[in-house]
Amino acid sequence: MRALIYESSPVDYTIFHFSDTLIVESCQRETSAVERSIAAEIKSNLSETIEAMNISNELTNGFVDIFAWQVDFQRLQKGDKFKLIYTERQVEGQPVGIESINAIYFEHYGSGYYAFPFDHAEAPTTSTRMAKVFAKLY
Repeated sequence: MRALIYESSPVDYTIFHFSDTLIVESCQRETSAVERSIAAEIKSNLSETIEAMNISNELTNGFVDIFAWQVDFQRLQKGDKFKLIYTERQVEGQPVGIESINAIYFEHYGSGYYAFPFDHAEAPTTSTRMAKVFAKLY
């Protein structure tokens, strides 16, 4: 029996079995969830810090989106700090995506900001995405 395997993503793949009839089988690799954390101090600007730490665009975009209304990212300064705790999806030990951002601490101009996920009681559909809570330290 001959077969052709088409990998549409690191997780999803399709096997085309060629015999007397064509059999198409959609498959998924087993994934695992791994909690990870990163922390950094901005040395010059956020993009250079992110690039130096090899942080994925997906994680960076999530981080920036969460604080979009609290922090002016154009005015970050040397010495600002952040820490992210997140769940990474892996296939065979290799990262394939970010499942969720579990907590963030960001220090900007000496003030600390926190973000945590929660389920909003009035909108149960938010359980599939992160709702944000900010607490400013004085």
